[in-house]
Amino acid sequence: MKNRIISMLLVCVMLMASIPVFTVATGAVTTIDWKKDKEIVINTATQFVEFKNQLTSWNFSGQTIKLGDDIDLSEVEIEDRGNGYKSNVPFEVAVGGFQGTFDGQFHFIKNLTFIHPGANAGLFGKISPSNDAGGTYEGNPITVKNFAIIDSNIAIGDNSALIYWQSRGGNLTMENIYIGTDITFLSPTGTDGNAVFINNITRTATVTIKNCVYDGAITSGHNLYSVFFNYVMTETPTMRVENCLIVHDTAVPYDVNRTTQNSSGLVHGTMTAKRTTGVNNVRYKDNGLFNAMTGAAVDMPEGFTARDGTYPVPTSALPLFADKSNAPVKKYVKFMYNGAVYHQEILEENGMTIDAFPEIKANGVVLTDVIWINSATGAMVELPVTVTEDTVFVAKTPGVNESSMLGVQCGAVNNNKQSIRFIGGLYNLDGEAAGFEITVKYKENGVLVTRTYRKSVNTVYSSINATENGEIKNVSAKELGAYYLYAVVLEDVPANIGQIDIVVNTFKTVYGGKIDIPGTEMIISIMNGVVNNNLSPLS
Repeated sequence: MKNRIISMLLVCVMLMASIPVFTVATGAVTTIDWKKDKEIVINTATQFVEFKNQLTSWNFSGQTIKLGDDIDLSEVEIEDRGNGYKSNVPFEVAVGGFQGTFDGQFHFIKNLTFIHPGANAGLFGKISPSNDAGGTYEGNPITVKNFAIIDSNIAIGDNSALIYWQSRGGNLTMENIYIGTDITFLSPTGTDGNAVFINNITRTATVTIKNCVYDGAITSGHNLYSVFFNYVMTETPTMRVENCLIVHDTAVPYDVNRTTQNSSGLVHGTMTAKRTTGVNNVRYKDNGLFNAMTGAAVDMPEGFTARDGTYPVPTSALPLFADKSNAPVKKYVKFMYNGAVYHQEILEENGMTIDAFPEIKANGVVLTDVIWINSATGAMVELPVTVTEDTVFVAKTPGVNESSMLGVQCGAVNNNKQSIRFIGGLYNLDGEAAGFEITVKYKENGVLVTRTYRKSVNTVYSSINATENGEIKNVSAKELGAYYLYAVVLEDVPANIGQIDIVVNTFKTVYGGKIDIPGTEMIISIMNGVVNNNLSPLS
């Protein structure tokens, strides 16, 4: 079925009177077991906030968090905690910080508000032993990669950074991260300094920042700050900054090495321990490239890709710039369940052979009867399968919330007849057909008359025009809790015969008509062209 809206439907909507009855049915939602699921995909702002809620007490060691879509936090309420603290995600992070893998899959996080005037703040906290008793973290390697933070309001206090504020041991890698937002450092004195990516590294930590870009202004009341990391303490950590770029740096002096306690720098601050840094770290200012370590002008370094009309970027981070210049367009293989992306992978240049589908869990239980459908063809997929273009596979669990009745609208009465429009929702996958079984009951000369109609459609919509409170508005499937919407119109219904009872059952036909699955039922009563559910059913 194809996602489109036809003009005939729009005309039909314009005839509808303002007497809708919307009974919203929400589709089944996959439950995330935050402490047991080895791989968790976040598709919505609500789920991202819940991830941050879980992070206040859980460090996700050994688990992988992925973004299945761009995350827009603009509709998440900003909490004002007083004393200048404001945020639309929790500040708190578990002792030990985030200790898993965070893979943004080249998605964006935008409209984040994170204003924390106090010390020791960062989205992912600090890496340390769980008891944080002064020891050294020696757990699994930690990776944070493949995402952008843009158009956000970030202001943090002393000894803080946007991503991590400290790594006390361990092996941390931050790669393919684009920070495209301004940042304010609120501390007036900068006793312990600030940074954008990580503020300080200590103990036996090895921190690698590679293929990352900072493109934003820095406002600070002090000059004890840096972009990638601020200072390495006097122990045995190792710091690497490879293939990274700072853009414009208008708020940062040309002195790119902060080697004293009273000057700011682009790449690093105080270095009193061993370190290694990549030679091809650059900054872009005044339409030119400069070596980030020396400030000397340089040609295009290895590992960067030039783009027309704007600054170059690290080659592996190009997917974050797909909407700019000549960067390639990302292609995906997506695996969907319950109307959402459950898992996705970036399609390799020469295609990809899939030997196994992801394990689907609902309410913490692995589903064993899942059937996978290619959404483009509606055909069941047999493994192995090779794909070369954008592909969506949809998990099918027969009999689970296939379709539901969402609403009914009565058209205006004309010559004692009217049209009635039924709106349904689809879940899980595109099938061969969907529709309604409609049973109409009314009395004619005192005799109960029953007529049954089966109306099927093979066109679905991501949104639909409906009349609500006298106004025609566009309602999306997402607003009604569905994957897609569909509608049928029962025409020339008599409007002068008193009470009419209508029983509507949704159905779904899949796999060439081999499976016909019933959905939900709605019973409505109409009197003189108006919905009236206070009437007793006819018998």
